[in-house]
Amino acid sequence: MLDKPSQKEVIKTPHYINGDCKDVLLNLIERRNTAEATHTEKQDWVSLLQDWKSKQPFKLPENKPALQGRKVIAVLNNLIHSPLNKRSKFSIIADVGAHQMWAAQFIDYDYNKVRFITSGGLGTMGFALPASIGVKIGLPKHKVICIVGDGGFTMSYVELLTAIENKINIKVFVINNSYQLMVKMWQDKFYDNRHIGVKMNNPPFEKVCQAMGCKAIRIDSKSNIEHVVQSVLDYEQGPIVLNCITDDSEPVLPMVSPGKAIDEMILEDVNDKLSGDAPC
Repeated sequence: MLDKPSQKEVIKTPHYINGDCKDVLLNLIERRNTAEATHTEKQDWVSLLQDWKSKQPFKLPENKPALQGRKVIAVLNNLIHSPLNKRSKFSIIADVGAHQMWAAQFIDYDYNKVRFITSGGLGTMGFALPASIGVKIGLPKHKVICIVGDGGFTMSYVELLTAIENKINIKVFVINNSYQLMVKMWQDKFYDNRHIGVKMNNPPFEKVCQAMGCKAIRIDSKSNIEHVVQSVLDYEQGPIVLNCITDDSEPVLPMVSPGKAIDEMILEDVNDKLSGDAPC
């Protein structure tokens, strides 16, 4: 669905679609409805994806002293699928940044039990908190979990006042690493650790939220994390915020260097400096 001048502009590709977006999408829906793609073709594709996942699974870091954002989200996932919450349904709303990737990687989604809502590639920082309010109003029986970074939270945390006034039970997990972490990683790898515009001088979010009349908790270590996260899931007296103080150097992977193809993505954290016109 690219304009002709944009085709093959950066990466050469053997196939592309040129056409009106509406017409192309309607054709795709028609193709799906007429079952031109057979069950066997779909199954082959799903099997290939499963094979890739088994060969390169997403991993939690070992022996890291600082709390990892991935750890918080993995614990959340384990509790969502535990017997404690077997009768509950969940909607996960992710903001934009490192936590957004981890929410996609470390939560097991099943539309009947766990749904995922995010702004995707639009990169709308600040989206998740007000969107969570809307999701909770639309799906009142779901436990609605907002996963947001400290950057996105500072953009729209005032919307908590709406949730407080109307006793809207959203559960906000702030993955607070005090940086615009994905941009910081690009600057580390491509610009010799020269940082600009990425450090966040955050207030203690739990105290800010408490001053607004919102239940809020701070966590900065792995000890007792399961109990704390479950207590957030159980809270039903209005919004609640969990301020998670996490590692400010946690890698965000996989990543693709500028001008590289998808099959050249970086899968492991390395100390090598990289080259390219990084978007930061």
